Amino acid sequence: MNHSEILLLRHRIELADSLAKHPEWAQCLGFVPTMGALHQGHLALAERAARENKAVVVSVFVNPTQFNNPQDLALYPHTLDQDIKLLATLLPLGTPIWVYAPNAEDLYDQTVVARNFDFQGVDAVFEGADRPGHFNGVGTVVSLLWKAVPAQRVYFGEKDYQQLCVVQALKRMENHDLEIVPCPIVRESNGLAMSSRNERLTTAQRERAAWIYQTLQEVARQGSASAPNRLRPDELRNLVAKKAQEAPDFQIAYFDIVEEGGVNRVDHWSAGARYRALIAVEFHGVRLIDNIAL
Repeated sequence: MNHSEILLLRHRIELADSLAKHPEWAQCLGFVPTMGALHQGHLALAERAARENKAVVVSVFVNPTQFNNPQDLALYPHTLDQDIKLLATLLPLGTPIWVYAPNAEDLYDQTVVARNFDFQGVDAVFEGADRPGHFNGVGTVVSLLWKAVPAQRVYFGEKDYQQLCVVQALKRMENHDLEIVPCPIVRESNGLAMSSRNERLTTAQRERAAWIYQTLQEVARQGSASAPNRLRPDELRNLVAKKAQEAPDFQIAYFDIVEEGGVNRVDHWSAGARYRALIAVEFHGVRLIDNIAL
């Protein structure tokens, strides 16, 4: 295999054959699942995977079963050529990189439907409440990808915090012997969390969308255990509601405080516990999510 180029694989059998030819790489394989339209946030995941493994697979697959809104699926960008060029900037690290870009029938083995999972309520709130069936689609595709890509480490960004909790639950349910590696949120220069959805905003709107992170930063300051007059969780919710009234171009889908590692909302602080603030907004027809550790 030529390490100076990205190997594009369209079928599971091609991927299996490539791994079989390089068993030494297959024993230390990193995996970055994506839906394409890659940006610097994805690149940070792939770079970490390249530094921590002997080979890396990046999947590029827009999963139809996790979209409850057909228009959202239709609008999702497909930029495979640009994605490969971006990943090629990592080739000087010397780690082989495969891009696995199957069609739905290949990955799902002809029957493109989502399974029903019992995620013990992790999927029932926040994104799951607003997007019925979304996490069944996520669980289905991640399970299929784990079968297609027998990696030892799988890399996920913390921006999709609830998704990360669902994936952790899936790992426990299916008893997978792999390491899930959470990676910090990568932000644009103004603090906006990097997302493929940002491409649907104008330059001016992207600058304005910095309001989301600015609001979370204020929550983190006011909700910090070291704050002299630390606000309670309900007071932080009121703070965000007030800020949203002053910024009518942002419609809050939800804002809440949860205990780190899950999605259980909290009303009181507990000594030694760690927390995270989660937010989703509708902004000029685009749903944007973000979170911050407290």
